[in-house]
Amino acid sequence: MQRHLTPSYGLTTAQLAQIRQLENECNRFEGLKMRLNWLSLETRPVDQINDFLMVEGDRLVGYLALYAFNQKEVEVSAMTHPRRRRQGIFRQLLAAAKQELTTRHIPDFLFMCERASQTGAVCLQASGAHYDFSEYKMSLNGVVPAVEFPTALSLRPATVEDIAPLGQMDELCFGVPAEVAQSWLAQDLGRAMVAFWLRGVTLVLIGLLTLTTRRRAMSQLIGFVMMDNGIATVALLTAGGVPLVVELGVSLDVLLVVLILLVLTSRMQAAFGGTDLDELKELHD
Repeated sequence: MQRHLTPSYGLTTAQLAQIRQLENECNRFEGLKMRLNWLSLETRPVDQINDFLMVEGDRLVGYLALYAFNQKEVEVSAMTHPRRRRQGIFRQLLAAAKQELTTRHIPDFLFMCERASQTGAVCLQASGAHYDFSEYKMSLNGVVPAVEFPTALSLRPATVEDIAPLGQMDELCFGVPAEVAQSWLAQDLGRAMVAFWLRGVTLVLIGLLTLTTRRRAMSQLIGFVMMDNGIATVALLTAGGVPLVVELGVSLDVLLVVLILLVLTSRMQAAFGGTDLDELKELHD
């Protein structure tokens, strides 16, 4: 069956499923835990080639992934289907990856290989690679009791103001240029902010739709609350957070409005026997 090598700009849902299936087959065959960065694979940029797939028919038989964290070297994970090894698949994938790195002016590969993978070690030696260093994985057995942190410490999500110090930490700990690390952090935080913005805008639109299409007062009350929540979400994201006193004030204001509307709805129900606005539009003094 004919094979073809496909460099990929980003990964589709179908490609991710094929990669995961190949990963599982390789892990079962050698009793390993393949080191694939799934968070990175699922958020690949669509304007850059970082993945190379060898497909036979409609089946993935070889895969090579690039993880570029700086301009000095690129980390590589690769795997070949157990029944398709010693057929030059990895060599073809590696040649395509070398060509891509040449265009990006990155000189070196850093191959990640499990120590227990004898076939991986032999393959890399045949490719001219040499051992440089090891990383270790820690496994936790049992449950660790909760630890009370000092009051001076706190845990919170990172914000835009944290990009500069986090970039400096990446440079100090991992040798990644601060400007490169800050660019990655800005992209990650930007994606998170966009997701929150979309949630806020969605709440506003759903609330507005409820207000305009539902005829009962209670349904319109729910639409009003949804719109208020969406507006508050977008406002908080725009301002980057507000003091606690302001949040409490806004919450109290919304609570009072909801209570007032509930009282009015109850009185409408008691006086007119319903809250359908179509039936109430003919009311007059």
